[in-house]
Amino acid sequence: MEACLTGKTKFVVDNTNLSLEERARFIPLAKAAGFQVVGYFFESQVTDAIRRNFSRQAGEQIPPIAIHNSVSRLVPPSAGEGFDQLFFVRIAGRGGFRVEKWSPRKHKSEISAGLQSATEPKAANEDRPRKIR
Repeated sequence: MEACLTGKTKFVVDNTNLSLEERARFIPLAKAAGFQVVGYFFESQVTDAIRRNFSRQAGEQIPPIAIHNSVSRLVPPSAGEGFDQLFFVRIAGRGGFRVEKWSPRKHKSEISAGLQSATEPKAANEDRPRKIR
């Protein structure tokens, strides 16, 4: 990132950056270097995240409890953090995405509703899809 800031090269921070503190490590530096800061919040339901996790190769999976713990730390982004633009991204099916301009009232309530089922972490194997015979 330092090389990009110094060389004025556009870059992407590809990480979950769940909290204000995590995002604050990048935003002020980028702004000070004259970059426009654009954020993309990807909608994700906990059950869908766990399902995608179990479709990964065995060595690439994380314990479901880690997904639940991440959800408990999630703080939705806001323009007040220094973003010049914010977008809300939905999975649209067939590998596509639908991108909407961020609406604090609308998207924060949708995020809260989608995470209601994630308030209690579950045992490591509780979310594993089961085969029915």
